Amino acid sequence: MKALISSTEIINKYDGSFLGHRVAQVEPDNSIFGVAPSLSWVDCADNVVADQWYFDPNDNQVKEVP
Repeated sequence: MKALISSTEIINKYDGSFLGHRVAQVEPDNSIFGVAPSLSWVDCADNVVADQWYFDPNDNQVKEVP
């Protein structure tokens, strides 16, 4: 699976500090398409759901929003 990451959309912790970037969409590997420079595809687990997970640029991992 691939997660579409929007680098212009920030996800914050409850205290307002930076958590990561929004997962805008999730698609099977064979269904991805070209995107604008502010978007990128990254590998993710099969159970990732858009808007319920985020991309952590510190370790390049897709994680569930706490």
